[in-house]
Amino acid sequence: MNPEHSASTYLRPGLSGLALRIAPQRTSRPWRRASVWALALFSALASAIWACIAQAQAGGVCSPPALGAPCAMGGTAVMGALEPQPGLALGNPIHLATGNKYQLEVDLPPNPSAPGLALLRHYNGLATTSGAFGRNWSHSYELRLLRRHDDWRVRQGDGSVRKVPSPIANGSGWSLSWPGGHEFHFDAQGHLAEIRKHQAAPVVIHRHPASHPLAGHIHRVQAGEHRLDFHYEEHHGQQVVSALDTPLGRFQYHYDQPPPASGHSAPRLVAVHRPDGMRRLYHHEPALQSGNAYALTGISVAIGALTAVTSGRREFLDVALGVAVFSFVGTCALAAFLERKGRSDR
Repeated sequence: MNPEHSASTYLRPGLSGLALRIAPQRTSRPWRRASVWALALFSALASAIWACIAQAQAGGVCSPPALGAPCAMGGTAVMGALEPQPGLALGNPIHLATGNKYQLEVDLPPNPSAPGLALLRHYNGLATTSGAFGRNWSHSYELRLLRRHDDWRVRQGDGSVRKVPSPIANGSGWSLSWPGGHEFHFDAQGHLAEIRKHQAAPVVIHRHPASHPLAGHIHRVQAGEHRLDFHYEEHHGQQVVSALDTPLGRFQYHYDQPPPASGHSAPRLVAVHRPDGMRRLYHHEPALQSGNAYALTGISVAIGALTAVTSGRREFLDVALGVAVFSFVGTCALAAFLERKGRSDR
């Protein structure tokens, strides 16, 4: 029998359990076979993504929250995953399932001399609420315990919400233990009050009392001899952090307001001045926002006369590496200085 007309075929295993039936030597056009394999690869990838999302919605791995870091690995007031998860981040990053633009900004990095004492800010493009750093931003210590009927959840520092086991009631609020050694204590209103981990000094969050104009806002965060002091100012009826006193010096925060034509008045964070002189500038360019006055369109890093800009636009891609290097070096310098200061204080 002529093999070119034989009904026999090769059965080759494909990705994700797919099987491709390909007749031997039946075509003289290689691009057809390449097209089949390309289609199989695309189908397998799409199936894997949607399977991950479906498992997440059913309580499986790598849940796609509307807000927060894609598959966060944990940190200050971010509990992280109980086991490794596949990532759902794309680009710088955008959440692959929700389209949320997420940005992590480290003002004060964690340091062994003061475990748990850090200031991290989280930007979520899909957020619709205002916090201590203006619209769309949350920070390290905004962990909140919430009760929904018979279930308990926490809204984490990165803006995401996750289901948790039932906490234990104590005399003044609630306690929640988390794998990895973290123990979180909340007041009666569900606000984070204390973080404990192993033998390290507890991190205590002090808030303004009910009789104070800044009632409920964080006044001081203390871990042993080290502390963070929060200072506020009013912008269009909302209290926002204007300065933060840290063991390294003072961080200053500046805000503006969207154009009146936007119909929004909540303040936007536009600049952070660090104690070492570095500035981070946040851009909100109307031509790139598609009508969202709070969409972050670029970040500038300024050191003296040097300014570098990062954005998704092609003309700025050549400086992206330079900005990443500046940010990395600056963060490392802050961490090294804090460690030396911690040693000298002993």
